[in-house]
Amino acid sequence: MKCIREWAAEYRRRGLAVCRLRPGEKTPTYRRWNCFSLSADDFGPSDSLGIIAGRLSGDIVCVDIDCTQALTEADRYLPGTGMEEGRLGKPRSHRWYKVVDIPAAWTATCAGGMGGPRTAQFARGRQHGDMVVECRGTGTQAVVPASVWTSKDGSKRERRVWHSFKEPAVLGYQELLTAVARFASAFDGRNSRWEDANRPPRRRRPSSLKKGAAPDLLPLPAGEAAQKARSYLRKVSAAVEGEAGDRQTFYAACLLVRDFGLAVEEALPLLLEWNERCAPPWPFEALVHKLEAAAAREGPRGSKLRPRSARSIEVNIRPGDREVLVGVDCAPAGASYINLLPDLWAGIVKHDHTFDLVPELDAIDWAGKVVVLATPSNVATNKKVVFDEFRLASLLRKRGAEARSLRIASPQGRRLTLAQAEEVEVITPPLTAHEAHAAAQAASRKAREQDTARRCHPRNKPSPALEKAVSWLSEQGAEGITKDLVKKAKRKGLSKRTLHRALKEIRQHKVST
Repeated sequence: MKCIREWAAEYRRRGLAVCRLRPGEKTPTYRRWNCFSLSADDFGPSDSLGIIAGRLSGDIVCVDIDCTQALTEADRYLPGTGMEEGRLGKPRSHRWYKVVDIPAAWTATCAGGMGGPRTAQFARGRQHGDMVVECRGTGTQAVVPASVWTSKDGSKRERRVWHSFKEPAVLGYQELLTAVARFASAFDGRNSRWEDANRPPRRRRPSSLKKGAAPDLLPLPAGEAAQKARSYLRKVSAAVEGEAGDRQTFYAACLLVRDFGLAVEEALPLLLEWNERCAPPWPFEALVHKLEAAAAREGPRGSKLRPRSARSIEVNIRPGDREVLVGVDCAPAGASYINLLPDLWAGIVKHDHTFDLVPELDAIDWAGKVVVLATPSNVATNKKVVFDEFRLASLLRKRGAEARSLRIASPQGRRLTLAQAEEVEVITPPLTAHEAHAAAQAASRKAREQDTARRCHPRNKPSPALEKAVSWLSEQGAEGITKDLVKKAKRKGLSKRTLHRALKEIRQHKVST
């Protein structure tokens, strides 16, 4: 187990400012502690250790959940992050985020005016007087591992431990405050500072709501579909009066209820959140009416919820091997390899705004290993493959591995894997997001240039969409493609181009038989 000095050195290596707390102290007592960081040598074996939030640590914010009852619901409201710690009695009570786009109203003026995120506190009502959750910014600190928490009467001691000590999630400070305010509101949280920053009025109790009035904050629905719908809705333009605002609002309602398959009760909190951007905002009853109208329409549901492809991970690492082949359809005899199917994304998992390795890969000690990524090829590659390769290489580099990549030549323009390759080139995968973007654009451009040649050659495997279209057209007994048939096919998820290909297949089959 690391000692306090070792932890202090580790935090400093990660660009975090640290402060010292003497035994029995809740906050540091030395002068101007929130204006500079100590070094590892400044700590004694019995001291506690705190990370200074805000500007000194690169605009990092600690969301401190004080209410024990609220901890069980935190994952439902708060964005995920790779940096979480706590103690046995309150696990994961400190969640750390790196914030950007700090509004002027939420810029700190303390700690010598260095700026950074301002602290926000969300307490219960006057009859309670206790804190629910707190966003700790510039001028504050939070006690972190390997410090020991002691109860007020001294009868109980618990060591703080990291649940996850990876990169914190990066998001806008306004977005984080909105999520924390919604979380606190579910437990009767109130915050005068938030209201001072032109925040809509806090939620009133249901008994005090007038007929037709909208609650300001409703609990967000759980589930992956709701999370995807919320992310998608953020990109939808707000409704503006006089600019087809009625149609835009109905479009947003249909998006939630039909395209993402949410129930009216699940979609309502998301539509209320989107409604705050509208000019002027719609009445509560009007939003409910539009959601119900969208739900009453016939047709398929969940068109934007694409099914996840099944992941397959085969790990075969031999003791003593320094080089490991990681990729798609790669399992050479007598070598260490990790076979990922259907693509490199099988080795990556996404947590809200952050990416991480899947548990099978995360459990491996990558320090000192040379990883060769074998990506599938479509001409040179395509945009998705480039970004998957960049993310996987970045995650492996953070764990001490040296990353290389193979480029598989495909003269016919068809997708090839390492097992099918005849020509292979070793390159260095992109080191930055800017390099990955440039490489993705170049790969996409080359793929478009080779598209005609690719379509002249037979596919390496049957097209599921084409097989579905052939079966459906045979059931319809179609002799040609009509507008009505195209509309019906669209509801089945079949494009007009696929219909023409399927009809050609059917006619060729009739001629051959």
